[in-house]
Amino acid sequence: MFRELFREFSAKPPGYLAVLDALVVQILTGLFRHRLQIVAPSGDKPQWMAVDDAIAFINYNYANGLKLSDLASKANLSERQFSRLFQHQTGMSFTDYTQSIRMDAACRMLSGGHRSVSEIAAAVGYADLKFFHQIFRKKIGMSPRQYSNSIRSEH
Repeated sequence: MFRELFREFSAKPPGYLAVLDALVVQILTGLFRHRLQIVAPSGDKPQWMAVDDAIAFINYNYANGLKLSDLASKANLSERQFSRLFQHQTGMSFTDYTQSIRMDAACRMLSGGHRSVSEIAAAVGYADLKFFHQIFRKKIGMSPRQYSNSIRSEH
């Protein structure tokens, strides 16, 4: 996360201040939760910590085929309970969260300008280029190429 903070601060892409705020909050929340985990007796792991572990897993494995059922099973929760806790904890559904993480990664890669859109789509977990374009436009508000061009024109 600290590398991501540094990249955002150094590159200063559109919306970087909001991203920096979110990352700082995420770091502080993680530290707080880690402190709670240390204090909690073993075996009394709250459900939100299991969801927090799933969030960390998603953040590092977003490019792989992630399934709600697998993460719920890992957390020893039903899919319904996991979804409810996930929504409560993140403010988004599992699908929206995963798409947001993937789009953030795609934007970082597009900012680098060294890969094609199809390579980036595959690198962030989308085998279907048309679907990647559709989600990118929905989440970012422009096509990947337009985003890449807007980043280049700023530098």
